Amino acid sequence: GGTRSSLWTASPSSSPAAFLVGSTQVPGLPAGVLWSDANIPHINAGGSLAFRGLLGGTGVGSGHWIGTPSALSLVALDGNPTGLIPGVNFAGVANDYLMNSAGVFVFGTSLAGPSVTGSNDLALWQRSPAGVVSLVAREGDQVPGMAPGVVYASLSTSSLNTDSSGRLVFNASLSGPGFTSTNDAVVLSHDSGVITLLAQEGTQAPGAAAGVLWGGSFSVTLGGQSAVVL
Repeated sequence: GGTRSSLWTASPSSSPAAFLVGSTQVPGLPAGVLWSDANIPHINAGGSLAFRGLLGGTGVGSGHWIGTPSALSLVALDGNPTGLIPGVNFAGVANDYLMNSAGVFVFGTSLAGPSVTGSNDLALWQRSPAGVVSLVAREGDQVPGMAPGVVYASLSTSSLNTDSSGRLVFNASLSGPGFTSTNDAVVLSHDSGVITLLAQEGTQAPGAAAGVLWGGSFSVTLGGQSAVVL
């Protein structure tokens, strides 16, 4: 008896099918780990769904899942090893994630482990349609293509944007040589492993009159396969 949360999919040509039903066993996890709830589902044109599932029973925390009711894959789970950063586990699977039409999934997580501190405990990730997860950026890491010592001081999971090709755009603050509180806010893109600077606080805004500079607050929209609106 009682009320249980559930998550379903349906189309004009198919009957409803459940991704999860509260208080039932989570597939692939130890017996007794149950579904509790689900947050912010994203569905693409191919019918794949990405969601954050909350655990109950003997389970603790939450995770990201992607797929269909008959083929659901776990992407990241609180307490599980990241697999790419030795000795570091996922410690807080965020509500901020996106999936594009091709099934590329981008998401943010908090991290935990002996080497994790307040300056390197957040990361951005990307999962390919084939299921390969790669690290996009981690707080405290060197920013590729920039001067030695320039690192991600903070990352914004709420600013994630992705397009149909899988390019990712996100906001960050940087620190290191040449960066101060007047120019540390940036917009970056990640495309096939390459990080590109799109805009930086305190620098000339392209196409504007000389002396018109980017401010420190960016709102980004990524459309199609090329257009970035700041």
